[in-house]
Amino acid sequence: MAQPDNIKILEVCHVSPVPSNSPDSAELAEFSLPLTFLDTFCFKFPPVQCLFFYHLPNSDPSLMSSTLSKLKRSLSLTLQHYLPLAGTLTWPPNAPKPVVLYKPGNAVFLTVAESTDVHYFNRISGDHVRQPCESRPLVPDLHVNETSASIMALQITLFPEGGICVGVTGHHAFLDGKSTAMFMKSWAYICRENPPFLVPELTPFYDRNVVKDPIGLDMLYLNRWLARSRSKQKVFDHWSETHEPSDMVRGTFQLTRGDIEKLKKRVSNHIKISKLEYLSSFVVTIAHVLTCMVKAMSSSEGEFRESTKAYFVVGVDYRARLDPPVPLNYFGNCVGSHLGYVQERDCFEEDGLAIVAEKIRCL
Repeated sequence: MAQPDNIKILEVCHVSPVPSNSPDSAELAEFSLPLTFLDTFCFKFPPVQCLFFYHLPNSDPSLMSSTLSKLKRSLSLTLQHYLPLAGTLTWPPNAPKPVVLYKPGNAVFLTVAESTDVHYFNRISGDHVRQPCESRPLVPDLHVNETSASIMALQITLFPEGGICVGVTGHHAFLDGKSTAMFMKSWAYICRENPPFLVPELTPFYDRNVVKDPIGLDMLYLNRWLARSRSKQKVFDHWSETHEPSDMVRGTFQLTRGDIEKLKKRVSNHIKISKLEYLSSFVVTIAHVLTCMVKAMSSSEGEFRESTKAYFVVGVDYRARLDPPVPLNYFGNCVGSHLGYVQERDCFEEDGLAIVAEKIRCL
């Protein structure tokens, strides 16, 4: 990706996992993981990309330098617990499907950049409306070739007004959002505390035997992806995101606890309590967003297409929902998507929020 004029690349380096100073620490050995059906389902999905913004008390160069050094060192220590992230997605000869493989010496690509725009940090990290393309320079690309693809790439961007941004790009054939967040929490914990061990909830669980696949969905999903590939030489290329319209914008809209309670009350007024097992903040928030979107996209205020359906997809964490359930610290893809729809006219009803909330709750 070409860098804009306000972003200057300072360094591109490799950060390898290193053993900790603990007496129980062992030398890092080769490590591999097979893909489950939950991984092959996401095999060519666009990468998982996240931005994490951190304010610093000032923009003193010595503070920036010491912070960067601490981030690099703690990243190296964190990777000893997350070896697959330093590895690659590859397809060994005679293997039925790709694997995630770490070999001693493997590393994560880390880009260090600096913004030359004194207003960039506040503009990009705030809640106000902005164009999505403004944040693209803050996330790195994965390294992909004919034989392998990197699992993760990182970028640390320094801002002159006193802040840093950590951009994460993860291959979706191995990482879901929860796994990415778990890694970031571990990195932050080690950077802050420098502990000899990770706490249990941040210690990744890698055993793939807990994900049962008696009918071979892993190969079914994989073969479907391969059949859609334009070239056998581009096995590890992921889907490119569709072109974003030039008038598309992105903003953050905060709902307070009071806002959530008001939404729940509106829904509860139209749903019998005996029928309502549990009304979560997630359900009422998605219902509110969906009804607002349908109304905003209608041809004119108060008008709708009588027979038109509005479809929506809800992402679901399967860790506690599989039978049997898998550990909450399971590291890898363990998510799925559920499709639902509402009639467009329902969103304009007085009890439209409740109708949509019930649809989402019953998925």
